[in-house]
Amino acid sequence: MAEDYTGIISLFLSITFLFYCIKSFFDGYSGKCKNKIEVSDNFDLGYVYNPRENILNDRILYLEKQISSLQEKSRKSNQKQKDTTTKRSYQKHEEQLPTKDDSLIEECILALQKLGYKTQDAKRAVDSFFRKNSVKTVNEFVLEFFKKPQK
Repeated sequence: MAEDYTGIISLFLSITFLFYCIKSFFDGYSGKCKNKIEVSDNFDLGYVYNPRENILNDRILYLEKQISSLQEKSRKSNQKQKDTTTKRSYQKHEEQLPTKDDSLIEECILALQKLGYKTQDAKRAVDSFFRKNSVKTVNEFVLEFFKKPQK
C-alpha cells in the first residue's frame, strides 16, 4: 500500500514541476515575468560592465556643465569690464589730450637734447624753467633759457 502512494506522490510532483517549468517559460517569453534578468548587449562584444563608469560619466557631464556656466559668467564679466574700461579709457583720453603746453614742453625737451643735454637733465631743466617763466614758442624758450644763468 505504501508503494501505491509513493507512485501517486511522485507522479503528482513531476506533473507539478512540469507545469511550473512550462508556465515559467511562457511567462518569460511573453514578458510577464516579475524578476527579469537583464543582459547587456555589450556582453556579446566582450565588454565588462563597470558600474563606476556610469558614475564617472555623470560626474564628467556635471563638471562640463559647471565649466560652461563659469565660462558664460566669465564672458559676461569680461564684457561688463570691457564696457567700463572703454568708458574709462574714453574719459582718460579726453583728459589726456595733449595741450599746447604739453607739446611745447616736449618740443623744448627735444631741443635741449639736440643741443647735447641728456634726457633726464633736459626734463629737469625744462620743468624748472616753466615753473618760473612762461613762453609761447620753442624759439622763445631757447632764447630765454640760454639768457638765464644756469646753476
